[in-house]
Amino acid sequence: MRPLIPVGPSYGWVVAGTLTVLLAISHGLIGSGISVFDAAILHDLHISRATLKLRDVVQLFGGGLWAMAIGFAADRLGPRTVIYAGLLTLGVALFGYGYVTDVRQIYALHVLLAFAYSSCHVVVVLLVLTRWFAQRRSTALGIILAGESLGGSILPPVIAYLIGNSGWRESMHMLALLPVGLALLLVLLLRGKPQDFGQMPVGGASGSDIEQAAEVAADPSLRIRDYLRSGQVWLILAIGAALFYTGGGVAAHSFLYFSDRGFNPEWAASSLSLIFVGGLVGKSCSGFLSERWPGLGVWMAFQATMLVGVTCLTIATPLTVWPGVALFGLGWGGSYTLTQANVMERFRGPYLGRLAGLIVLVEGLSAGIGSFMGGLLHDITGSYTQAYLVMTASVLLAIVLTQLLRMATLQPVPVR
Repeated sequence: MRPLIPVGPSYGWVVAGTLTVLLAISHGLIGSGISVFDAAILHDLHISRATLKLRDVVQLFGGGLWAMAIGFAADRLGPRTVIYAGLLTLGVALFGYGYVTDVRQIYALHVLLAFAYSSCHVVVVLLVLTRWFAQRRSTALGIILAGESLGGSILPPVIAYLIGNSGWRESMHMLALLPVGLALLLVLLLRGKPQDFGQMPVGGASGSDIEQAAEVAADPSLRIRDYLRSGQVWLILAIGAALFYTGGGVAAHSFLYFSDRGFNPEWAASSLSLIFVGGLVGKSCSGFLSERWPGLGVWMAFQATMLVGVTCLTIATPLTVWPGVALFGLGWGGSYTLTQANVMERFRGPYLGRLAGLIVLVEGLSAGIGSFMGGLLHDITGSYTQAYLVMTASVLLAIVLTQLLRMATLQPVPVR
């Protein structure tokens, strides 16, 4: 099909913008939009919060497993094929969600949503970016990841409005049309390779040149097991797990947290939007700041901001909850981006995909456990105080582990 916009030397930025829209809608629906339905689903199905939030464990753990398989599929079939399959799956899952009558059906649908989420995740995005960008990849990646927060800030109030006017089941059916429209947009704008159109990636070097440069800088004697013996890998896994436990927990329970405090659904949904607005700012500026001030200081600063935010939510006074949401979103957005950036900085070459897949798996499982434990502790205690205390301690642990990583004398691990 003829491109909607002519493919020229700067077309990589059109691709980046298209991927930004992709993440805004797909991750916005799956990551934050679904949680706006929680109060209606709890009332309709008469289940506990912990029972409902177990779906997040299913989705996020499943998403990690899918991510490890999707990398291989994208290499063989191309990233666009994987993205289209994910959008089709997303539409089917949302449409089916409108008919659920049992929580087991919800768990099954979240296995599908896990695939849809992973098909538009960092692994696939990086494969597209390496085709279209020889330079300024970090800038492009920051813009694209900010799309997640953009969707998370816009969609919750819209979904709350739809539920109030049409009911939650009909609203699910309406949202199922979004992936169809998004797929049509991608058909028009997301191209395969610049070489197919007589162009070069942004920055002028070819993808093969970059791969050869990585090979020269690598140690061919190393194998995947050598990296798993590295203290860096396990420290980053532990830091990611601690941060994602809290990030997943707060995002999953924000709507119910504010509903418990008497806020109407529109205001409760606005809390989710504020988290993702803060995340949008954090993701957008964290890459630039980390390049200006190399090292782990910027990463730790965003973690500290996240810690202040979740502490304010734990205190839970009228003066702290809204600043807490904003600060948490800002810190979480920057911490999320720089966690991925630190993986990219230390590991490169053919093992990057497998190591990144392992880290995505751990992060997803941790986020799911954070969501589940938040619901379980609420069911046991009748409030979110204990749940948010645990989340606060988890961020504090991440800061301590990052300081250990900072103090270590480990050198970046080369990858064959």
